[in-house]
Amino acid sequence: MSRDLEEAGISIADLQHDNDLPSCEAVQQSSILQDVHICPRHLGLYSARFGIRYEGERRHSVDVGSQAAYLISELGRFNSLFSTICPPQYLPARMACWYIEAALGLDECQPTEEECFSWAVAANYLRARGVLIGDDANALELQHYFLFCLTGAMTCLYQPAKLEEAQPLQHYPIVSCCPITNHRFWCFFVSSLTVRGAGNSVCVLLNGLGEVLPLADREGNTVADTSSINTDYFNAEVMISALGIKVEWTDILGAHLDFDSLTNTLFVFRQPTLCYLNSFEFPDRKQTLLNRCTVDDTLEEWELRDLMWEIMLSTHMIFGQSPKSRRMFDEKAAFRDTSKARKDGLLRKLCSETWPFSNLDYHHQPRRIYRLKCDFPILGPKLAFLNQHILEQEPKTLTQLWKDNRNGAQWWEFWVVTMGMILFTTVQVVLVGCQVYHYWKSLPPGASWYRSGNAYEVVSHSIPTVARWSGYAHQRRVACAGPGWAWSYSISWYKLHANKPMSFRM
Repeated sequence: MSRDLEEAGISIADLQHDNDLPSCEAVQQSSILQDVHICPRHLGLYSARFGIRYEGERRHSVDVGSQAAYLISELGRFNSLFSTICPPQYLPARMACWYIEAALGLDECQPTEEECFSWAVAANYLRARGVLIGDDANALELQHYFLFCLTGAMTCLYQPAKLEEAQPLQHYPIVSCCPITNHRFWCFFVSSLTVRGAGNSVCVLLNGLGEVLPLADREGNTVADTSSINTDYFNAEVMISALGIKVEWTDILGAHLDFDSLTNTLFVFRQPTLCYLNSFEFPDRKQTLLNRCTVDDTLEEWELRDLMWEIMLSTHMIFGQSPKSRRMFDEKAAFRDTSKARKDGLLRKLCSETWPFSNLDYHHQPRRIYRLKCDFPILGPKLAFLNQHILEQEPKTLTQLWKDNRNGAQWWEFWVVTMGMILFTTVQVVLVGCQVYHYWKSLPPGASWYRSGNAYEVVSHSIPTVARWSGYAHQRRVACAGPGWAWSYSISWYKLHANKPMSFRM
């Protein structure tokens, strides 16, 4: 990314000081993220604010460009609605840059000790900076809804749904169900947020949606107390190939590891970069937006950081811990409904490479067997539910049966017996075929076959006329077994008269 910024005439040092930056119009034609129409200047500002402080891992680069692209694509659905509160210099082609300016301003808005973080406080701050315009009642309502959408895009706590034309701005709809499987996300209890006062704390308002983030049981008595997970069978290769579980990628943070048993679908969060940006405590940095929106009496700051690491580690546990599981990850399928700029580079590292972090404590490192109480104190109940489903699920096709090696002894026993039966049946069919061939060779010379109704007759005119038979001289019955069916036939020699053909029926 830094090379692209240099081509646009921007250096990392310039990003720390906004005064000497070239104008947005001067670099608009050299847009880095062409499919979302954002200039290098604003992408550089976004990277300087959210990405540079976190580039401490040499093996890992923070792709905040994907976060910027998601922000712009989410808010871009409401361009016509938000154009009335957008400064005129950003209209109509530069609204993506305006969204970045608003995101930077919202991140800078830190409430004092006397006030709480609310959308009313943030709207006042952005109006003072010239990011928002309008101070009448309708404009203020729209500004509060804009900040609701901006908060959702920056934190991934929820995804704003499209407003109906006659819907009042006191009810903010969200995407509470998966549009593909119709699964209702476990983190939401309602489908819209009722805002009776934008001056209320954002944290309190979001609690009205439900349990937007999973919480740890502080009493230590969870269903996952004694549970453990063995990655030999708890992985993407077993889930997808052997059990037919479908993976649906989601942009909602709280929906990570939701499992819909009706459609056999597992939901996985596809923006781990957001988790990484919120997983460290920096003394020189103010609270992140996600921190301000979630940390309260029910969720401590250290619990939020642990949750971020649990999300990344669980994603790696499912897809990245074995070569077979890594082959199950399809980046194109993960971002099939988005632009190329939306591809999260950290997701590819977690799902198709080794664990990219090395300076973490023991509980944040991959291993073969995990204890849910210690390694996943927050996501443990979800993992325990999924693990129980995997243990109880049985393969439904021969292909799934072949790939289901969760129980090695049972797998070998089944296939040895099956192959033995197939071999025995094949040998039996071959032997019966040899018997039929032997009887066919023993027929008199010149015999011919023809069909008469539902029977076959062998006719021979080479029998001497002196041959005289009375009654049944010979009778044979041969039973033959084939693949899934059987047949039998009888051979009878009938009384022969002079110059009459000999025949037998099958």
